[in-house]
Amino acid sequence: LKEPQHTFAGSVLPLFPKGLAGLGAAMGLTFIALQGFEVIAGAAGEIKNPQINVPKAMYSAIGIALLIYLPFLFVTAAAGTPPGEHIADLCAYKPGTCIADAASSYMGPLGYFVVVLAAVFATLSALYANLLSSLILLKQMAADRTMPRIFGELGSRYRAPVYAVAANVIVVTTLLGLVTAVETAGSAASLIFLIAYSLGHWLSFVAQKRAPRSSSGSRRAVPVVQIVGGLACVALAVFQGINEPTSGLIVLAWLLVGMLLYVRYFSARAEAVDALSQALRPELVSYRGFTPLVLVPITNPESAPSLIGIGHALAAHGAGKVLVLKVVRRAGAVESIKEEIGKANEVLHASLEASMEVSTNPAEALLTISDNPWREIKRVAVDHGCHSLVLGMNRFDVSPLKNLLDNLDGEVALLCAPPGWHVESAKKILVPVGGKHYHDTLRARVLGAIAQGGLEEVCMASVLPTQTDAPTKRRVKKELSVRAQDEGVGVGSARVIESDDSISAIVAESENYDLLVIGLTRNHTGGLSFGNFVSTVAKDAKCACLIIGGGRK
Repeated sequence: LKEPQHTFAGSVLPLFPKGLAGLGAAMGLTFIALQGFEVIAGAAGEIKNPQINVPKAMYSAIGIALLIYLPFLFVTAAAGTPPGEHIADLCAYKPGTCIADAASSYMGPLGYFVVVLAAVFATLSALYANLLSSLILLKQMAADRTMPRIFGELGSRYRAPVYAVAANVIVVTTLLGLVTAVETAGSAASLIFLIAYSLGHWLSFVAQKRAPRSSSGSRRAVPVVQIVGGLACVALAVFQGINEPTSGLIVLAWLLVGMLLYVRYFSARAEAVDALSQALRPELVSYRGFTPLVLVPITNPESAPSLIGIGHALAAHGAGKVLVLKVVRRAGAVESIKEEIGKANEVLHASLEASMEVSTNPAEALLTISDNPWREIKRVAVDHGCHSLVLGMNRFDVSPLKNLLDNLDGEVALLCAPPGWHVESAKKILVPVGGKHYHDTLRARVLGAIAQGGLEEVCMASVLPTQTDAPTKRRVKKELSVRAQDEGVGVGSARVIESDDSISAIVAESENYDLLVIGLTRNHTGGLSFGNFVSTVAKDAKCACLIIGGGRK
């Protein structure tokens, strides 16, 4: 090394020849060189003791990368830069081969070959690691129904989404062909990483703020890392997008295309699967800051256990709250009203006892007096911001409910069940499906909540006319199978019933099941209403019937 002190100082000083703008650009692109630690997080589900091993692996990956990069860069700047030149000048003159050229100046042709070979191996290892991480991510996306089903199919040999991987490779190759500038491609990749890290910091911050307090009641630590890291990533992402407008436009277009595809093709099924996950894991509801309030009006103490069970199911078994309502009709003399209040207290007492048996977060009770109980139910639902309404109904007279349903914006569950029936007794469930997606999310949440008590079968069924052609039958059966896989909590099945009388077919089939779950129809205003099919099936069903509606659209 010739005059190392002079060469080193002249080669690297000033440290920021492009000022703060150059420093910001370098910081953004640094994420590509150190992205290995991000791949580790993607494989956390495949790692033993991830709480301990993932942080160790991340810090080790960053430390090893810095131990390799920093000494090599210092030596290159000191010995590989011609006298009188700055390392930035060499990089600007030969941006693609500056490091290899610098190595050849003090190691000869062997140095050039070693650097190129190291770059090739580093690139191949990064590709392998990213392929592994993308496989895990694609499998999770397939499970969450956020990609076309054909891409989510797992290969028989490796149990990996081979079609999704192939599509991923094709898209990446196409982008590389369209974006010929290495700087633009690198900046776009770095910008994507920064956006992902910003979202990661934000999600971590929200999760920590919404996490339940410990039993000791100790205060949570201030999420300094999430706040500082998130703001830094956002600032770098904004700067990167402005500094490299082409890469910013590429990433923006990519995000917009992804959002449009999700809303247009994947949102309905993805939201249903997500609702099922929330029902099976109620803590997810709390982490998302959602505390549903379910209103359960009760008139008959014998119906309290069944209605309370459905109410707690919709309230995510403790993540939300159940509000039991008893309305005393204002009619007759004061003494008769007082007598009705005494009976109402008995109803509320039985309801609260039933609530304590099925949930660790017991219901609250509300007693009101009104001239019109149905109008009072609507008022309470609106004033308290109730997300869902659970009602018992008379199989033979649905007229009192029609006006109430047409004016409600929240979710509705109407239960027709014999006295003493409990939701935990429902082991076999029949779900007639008509092809619409109005109530998929609510139905998935209901099925997931009921599954907490154990299920034997969830049958998705459609009735087709006897003259239906074979291709249509196969298509409907395939669609039912998809729903059964998404919402059947592991025991789903699909069945196509051939009959020219759909009502009689469903009624006859209900004799083999414990519970019939059926969706309400919608009127021209988007409100819920009883159609002839729902009314007749509810009246004639041979088992308990739960009629659901997903709210006004």
